[in-house]
Amino acid sequence: MRALSIKDFSFAYPEREELLSDISLELEPGSCALLIGATGSGKTTLLRSIKPELAPAGSHSGTIEVFGRDIEDLDVSQSSTLIGFVSQSPDNQIVCDSVWHELAFGLENLGVAPDQMRRRVAEVAYFFGIEPWLHTPIDALSGGQKQILALASVLVMQPQLLLLDEPTAQLDPIAEKNFIHALFRINRELGITIVVATHTPHTMVAYATDAFRLHGKHVEPVDLKELVVPLPSHEGSIEHMTAPAVVPEAVVVMRDVFFRYQSDSPWVLRGADLTVERGSIQAIIGGNGSGKSTILQLIASILRPQRGSITNTLAHSQAYLPQDPKALFVTDSVEAE
Repeated sequence: MRALSIKDFSFAYPEREELLSDISLELEPGSCALLIGATGSGKTTLLRSIKPELAPAGSHSGTIEVFGRDIEDLDVSQSSTLIGFVSQSPDNQIVCDSVWHELAFGLENLGVAPDQMRRRVAEVAYFFGIEPWLHTPIDALSGGQKQILALASVLVMQPQLLLLDEPTAQLDPIAEKNFIHALFRINRELGITIVVATHTPHTMVAYATDAFRLHGKHVEPVDLKELVVPLPSHEGSIEHMTAPAVVPEAVVVMRDVFFRYQSDSPWVLRGADLTVERGSIQAIIGGNGSGKSTILQLIASILRPQRGSITNTLAHSQAYLPQDPKALFVTDSVEAE
């Protein structure tokens, strides 16, 4: 019995040409497969087609079976315990107001007994190391923390097949490594079959058993060795000319800034100082929840500090791109936007 069997699957959105054509692939139980391809190649569409409740509207043909069962014959309860799905944006998946409620939400809908529910929530919280978050409001979590919560809230329902759509897109490098390691443990220790759609396969290739590329409406197997990125060579490096000395001009200055989101919540920033010079490119790094997005929003005057001062001499000519670009969209088409 195959964990996933797709045979001659084709799909087209309403009034559009075919996006996927005669897709066929098979995965053994316990596999960890990467699904790669250019933006718009159909990765998300294919993943959603495997999860009945999320299947996109349109015309399709062919069959999709999960552990020998045609997905069209599954009811919602069967699908929930057989197939898990983690979307690219956790805000599109999280529905509750606190971490505990989010972890318990799926189990409540499945009618799991309270004692068993508490045990499952405790187990998955320990597995991901998120016990300190259990009673934290969702709006106090960073984007990366929300992504980990989205994965945990799916895993708590103990699916046999786990589908993930660009799950590390909102994670910093350290959190990305921790997330990928968690996927590896889920795959190896729990035996859950995993399919990950990703633009960065090189970060996961060490854990993968299979890889497939969507290209030109079709799917083709990929040799995992092709996805390994070689280490950079220092041979033939170019020596740059020394730039003329320029007196630096500070355009953004933060001094002794304190900030927290609620009066009774912990400080996100305590006595933060920052100076940004004109023409520079700065990278703000740190773990999830450390305050990176908060600093940007303070500089952009989206948030106001409780203490300290912020000067931004370029405020009249600034642009701010949030973590979720959908927050900026106000029209219905790309052309109008």
